[in-house]
Amino acid sequence: MSATPEETLRALIDAGLVHGKVPVSLSPARQRLYDLMSGLSEQYEDAGWHMGLEYHLWAAVTGDAECWLDDAERDALRYFSEMAEGWWTWDECRGPVFLSMADWIAEYDKRKESAT
Repeated sequence: MSATPEETLRALIDAGLVHGKVPVSLSPARQRLYDLMSGLSEQYEDAGWHMGLEYHLWAAVTGDAECWLDDAERDALRYFSEMAEGWWTWDECRGPVFLSMADWIAEYDKRKESAT
């Protein structure tokens, strides 16, 4: 049986891989999504937010690419992104930035097209 999204996030928190909140007031779903994304980056890349994290994780969620995530982690990302109605990305000047799902998909598609 696969872990629930909350159990997957709790495991990262318990392992000390989630280091705190982003410095803005967020909905619980947005905060959980950020914590999960950052915690997965710590777990697999030993970095709070490795370069291109948002693209790698989204590719795993959508099945666009093979990834190091297990099913529970992919399911948790999908669940929290649906609840938050968006996705986190990183801006070099501002740090973490939350995008609506429509804006994120446009950004992801633009980057995917430029890579081909």
